[in-house]
Formats: sequence, structure tokens, C-alpha cells
Amino acid sequence: MKILTLSIALLVFIAVSCSERGNAPTNNTPLTEYDEGLNLKVSTTTMPMPVTEITFSIPKAGSYHLNVLNVTGYTIRSWGGTTSAGQVGVTWDYTNKDGKPVDVGLYIYVLEAGGLTARKLDLLGGLGS
Repeated sequence: MKILTLSIALLVFIAVSCSERGNAPTNNTPLTEYDEGLNLKVSTTTMPMPVTEITFSIPKAGSYHLNVLNVTGYTIRSWGGTTSAGQVGVTWDYTNKDGKPVDVGLYIYVLEAGGLTARKLDLLGGLGS
């Protein structure tokens, strides 16, 4: 069962990656998570309230955009801004952009900064309604 779930997750990740880029997989299209020097890290805490700390490194001053997507490619939550070079962090409390709790499922973090892109997958369980 775990292999089937991981296989489905990988196929969804490929589909979302391709739909964002508007192309089909090629030799240059990664089939797994990747991080082009942005050091994207996702750390979940369950006590006292479940949250995820998302941290990343910006190689030079400029703007960044961080989106959390569901498996259909819909943007659940997003952050962005302009910052100096260095470590940046945001906290996601598992709510959508309307402040409602998100459902259990697979989520994709997509970070774009300084012409670089990083992606991470996260399996969220037991928090949604």
C-alpha cells in the first residue's frame, strides 16, 4: 500500500511540475524533489499546535515567492516579499488563504527566488476537517 501511495504521489508531483512549466517531462525535468541552492527545509511541529516551519536561503537580495499547492496544483497558501540575502522563514499553520484548515493529503512546496526554483513534498495527516 505504501508503494502505491508513493507512486501516485510521484505521478502527481510530475504532473504538477509539468503543468506549471507548460511542458512534458524531458531529460532536464526532474522526476523527484529538487532544490537549486535555495536550501528549502520543511519542519513539522505538533506541540502545542501543529505548524510547519519553512526555511530557505536567498543567495542574493531580491524577491521570493513560496506557494503551497495541493495535488491538483491549486495554490492553497502563498507568501512572498523582498528580502536581503540570507535565511528566511515562514510558519504555516495548515490553513488555506481563507483561514480554514486544510484537508489531509499531499502538499507541494514551490519556492522561486533569484531565478532559482526548489520543490518539496509533504504528506499532511489528521488535521483537516
